[in-house]
Amino acid sequence: MKLIKINLKVVAQFLALLILSQGCTTYKSGNASLYDAAKSGSKTKIVKKNGKIETYSKVVLIDSEDFYGIKWINNKTTDSIIIDTKEVKKVKLENKKLNTTIEDVSWAISWIGGLILAIVYVYPWMLGE
Repeated sequence: MKLIKINLKVVAQFLALLILSQGCTTYKSGNASLYDAAKSGSKTKIVKKNGKIETYSKVVLIDSEDFYGIKWINNKTTDSIIIDTKEVKKVKLENKKLNTTIEDVSWAISWIGGLILAIVYVYPWMLGE
């Protein structure tokens, strides 16, 4: 029984790590332009020349020269911030394909882990052990 408890802790910690990784966003390694960010409509991370990092749910181009960063919280627009193009050092776009893959694998492993936990705890109980 002691071995089951030790294994259970390891599996539970692993499943917790998987659940936490689902909330992360990965970005492409290459540098993009603000025009690419506005075209893609995806999450964008902007590194400024002073080292400050800003993340936006979307970057919008207005009047062919002004870029605005849009932040969303709970499907509501919270801020529309003008982006100073002279201060931008790097622009990174969300890697949607990798994010989807990570999420799918995490869900699959979580379900399998949950089934294993159920079998480990329920099966000995059913046999009266």
